[in-house]
Amino acid sequence: MKREDAPLALRLYGYALLGLTFTFIGGIYAALLGWRTGAFVAVGAFGFRVTLDVAQGVIVYRRTMNRPWPSVRPLQEDDDD
Repeated sequence: MKREDAPLALRLYGYALLGLTFTFIGGIYAALLGWRTGAFVAVGAFGFRVTLDVAQGVIVYRRTMNRPWPSVRPLQEDDDD
């Protein structure tokens, strides 16, 4: 799938993750250069990134579990003790 063909929500999610990555790296460099607020920016970006990843996992899990399940035969038991 080309980037231009992706749904808008997927493109926005990708841009959000990219922006959070740059914000995290920028916050780390700012903190290393002595700007105390940079550490808070880095921690906030990291926390928001983790929150987005967990939200994506919940959404994909719910979408997967709510779709129709295939109709298959049960496996035969091989335990003939």
